[in-house]
Amino acid sequence: MRERTARVWAEEVEPPSTLRFTWLISGDDEAEDHTDVVAAALRDTAGVVEVSRDAEGLLVVIDPEQVTRYRLAATIRRALGVGAPKLDDPAPSVARVWAEDLAEDRMRITWARTDDGERGDEPEARRRVAAWLAAMAGVRSTQPDDEGVLVRYHPDQLDRAAVGNAVRNALADDVPLRQRADDLLRRAPTYGKLAQRLAMDERVSPLPEAAKQALASRGRGGVVGASARTTAMRFIPGATMISRIQTLLPVLQELSKWSRDADPEIVEEHLASVGLTREVLKQDTVTAHEIRFYARDFASEATSELADRAAQGARRALATGKHVIAAVRESAAEARALDEPAAADAVHQDREGDTPDEDSAAGDVRS
Repeated sequence: MRERTARVWAEEVEPPSTLRFTWLISGDDEAEDHTDVVAAALRDTAGVVEVSRDAEGLLVVIDPEQVTRYRLAATIRRALGVGAPKLDDPAPSVARVWAEDLAEDRMRITWARTDDGERGDEPEARRRVAAWLAAMAGVRSTQPDDEGVLVRYHPDQLDRAAVGNAVRNALADDVPLRQRADDLLRRAPTYGKLAQRLAMDERVSPLPEAAKQALASRGRGGVVGASARTTAMRFIPGATMISRIQTLLPVLQELSKWSRDADPEIVEEHLASVGLTREVLKQDTVTAHEIRFYARDFASEATSELADRAAQGARRALATGKHVIAAVRESAAEARALDEPAAADAVHQDREGDTPDEDSAAGDVRS
């Protein structure tokens, strides 16, 4: 019998520090209402200020300094008497933006478009959402999967309330990726100039990692110099452009971090000096991340296609080899069949030649 598990979602709602919790129990055939049991368990949890019920789930006001979402999700599962789902369990169709806490520093983001009722989670949308989330402060990494986007983050640095806005901004961004990539490449020299200015500014101490990377890359042909590409990358449309932007991505990441951490006046001064803004820097960082996900997906598909082609070639070679061997054997059999009567005639003739003449008697000597 399959273990009963529960998926728990937390949705940011107003007022601040308020979450709406909803859940779904798998392997449960009974439509039992567990809301009162869960509410009682949450009220007994340290850091929970207030619990109330609405039409969709439970509204929970919390003190973020005392309790985490992951702890609240674990409390709900204990109250339900179920375990946590595995990462590959299928996610049901949901609405708006949900954060499913999988660990203290990991969550899965899922969403639905509210304008047309569709989930809007096709691969292109997942890559774009993952890119927007990857550009957020406090996010360690993002990974699109079949259900949404897996996010690893620093709990003490990520503004969870901003996650939903990032997802909505990603879904509202309808500018084609190729167009944004072209714009980014045109600005690549500008980012090189910005990194050099930072390297020479004594007020920036220590030197941002972006400046170090930019200076170190000059000997290799500039910030956007060529990088090694695998065989699979050659099958990706626009592989050359992708490799250039992927080389630029670490510089953009460090410049973004610098723009958040440095003195705002210094940031605005340097950005204005090269004709950039914070918004442009952020959008270009998002674009570079999205191209990285695009390259990974298509490289995986190309590698899979190459493997399929190799397997098909091996099967064809094996089949051809079998046909050749069969043909050789058949030819040899036919040759043997033709040789056997000739050999029999030769033996017969030899035997006739050895028979004595009728006119000669044994022991006769003729001169």
